[in-house]
Amino acid sequence: MAEASLAEMTFVFEADAHHVKSREALINAFMPIARRVGAAHFLCAYVGDDVSGKTIKRAISNIPREWQEGYLARGYEASDPVFLSVTQTGACGYWDELSSRAGHTGGMNEMMGFAARIGMHDGFTKRVTLDMGGSAIMMVGGKKLDRSPEARTALRLSTHVFANEAARMLPVSTANLVAAGLEELSPSQMQVLQMRAEGWSNIEVAARSGTVPKTVESHVTQILRRLKARNMIDAIRIAKDIGLLS
Repeated sequence: MAEASLAEMTFVFEADAHHVKSREALINAFMPIARRVGAAHFLCAYVGDDVSGKTIKRAISNIPREWQEGYLARGYEASDPVFLSVTQTGACGYWDELSSRAGHTGGMNEMMGFAARIGMHDGFTKRVTLDMGGSAIMMVGGKKLDRSPEARTALRLSTHVFANEAARMLPVSTANLVAAGLEELSPSQMQVLQMRAEGWSNIEVAARSGTVPKTVESHVTQILRRLKARNMIDAIRIAKDIGLLS
């Protein structure tokens, strides 16, 4: 039996992805396409606005966690010419193409050296506008990627489908935060937000949750920052508007 073409694999993935029930199954369905074009790693990063521009809020990936943490620790999302080109202009393509458009050759050399540590000498990146609102950056990388027109089309289509379907599988509150360009709240912050929405003061929240008022005040400060709210009344309104609170 003849091996399915890359176009056929992409068509099947696009047709079946919406029926997939878990992120693991979605990854398993996507990776044969990635491997077919020479990629071993992928990353789907959901982005939002920050004071410095677009920043990564949440990611689904098979890249080693240590590498992802190193990328963020070095602040590469603010200097990576590929990331900047995609977020600022909406361009998509292979890394050398995107770097050339951005005009940051020095930054590209540094980034490529960092990516090469896990065998990503070449890659393809696309910004995806999500059906639910917001955006994601989808990337695949490997030692050498297929650059044929068929491969380029397959990457453009499959990464768009993956980012949208993976967003569908995020927890509702997290997905809504991502769509609104807001940062995810920690469980402790969510607890404080819920109790404040119920009418409890900071002192009462501290007493009921077994902590001290200063800790609650710290959580409130983070809630306001992450929800981009002026005060707790504004934060509660925003949380209700996006479905974070009922």
